[in-house]
Amino acid sequence: MTIRYFKNGARKVMFSDSAVAQKSISPRRSFGFAVIAPVLLLAAAASAARAQVSSAGVTASPTAQQAAAGPTFSPAGGVHRGPLTVKLASATAGAVLRYTVDGTTPSATAGTVYSGPFTVTGRTTVRAVAYAKGLTVSSEVSSTYLVIGPPRVTSLSPASRPAGTPVTISGAGFGPVRLGGTVWLGTAYGKVLSWSDRRIVAMAAPYARSGKARVRAAGVWSNTVPFQIVPHSATAVSSSGSGPRIARFG
Repeated sequence: MTIRYFKNGARKVMFSDSAVAQKSISPRRSFGFAVIAPVLLLAAAASAARAQVSSAGVTASPTAQQAAAGPTFSPAGGVHRGPLTVKLASATAGAVLRYTVDGTTPSATAGTVYSGPFTVTGRTTVRAVAYAKGLTVSSEVSSTYLVIGPPRVTSLSPASRPAGTPVTISGAGFGPVRLGGTVWLGTAYGKVLSWSDRRIVAMAAPYARSGKARVRAAGVWSNTVPFQIVPHSATAVSSSGSGPRIARFG
């Protein structure tokens, strides 16, 4: 910037910056020196500089990096009849998946790298994450499975029972909840009164006859054990001598 003074007290301010035009300014004096004019000129220069930066394409702060799509499980968690294999997938193309079954937290550096369907047994919680190049690690996804073996009947109590009365079936692999399970007693389906993984209480149908007892859980039949239907106790009344006499049968 160049300032030239003239005899009449005026001065001419010259700027080399092409963004600001050359101007002649008559100073306003305050205590012997000019104040307002230089401030206005500096503000104009700053405005022009900001316009040049904007036109040069300077961008704002970068956007946050996206995460990979979380894993999906097939089949979904719940009660299943074994053996059971679990499949993992992610909607992100080329994603790497890691999972754990021991309760630890999976990450991009921890857990088993998924390479194909794997077997789960008993009560198992599978925890998994997905990640890919250029994307951050997904949120953790988990699924809990309860895998039960085929049903097995070990005993009936009692092994012979009148129709329409309860019988206790002991064994394993029936499942903690019934889920549509059924019981066969003699020659017909029995009525289930209670159900647990190792114990079922059921009642033979009134029209059932002696035959086999077995349990169907999650669509799978157990082994069979003999079951006998016996008549209900009968009471007969007869007269003899001084009064009636009661005889019980069965």
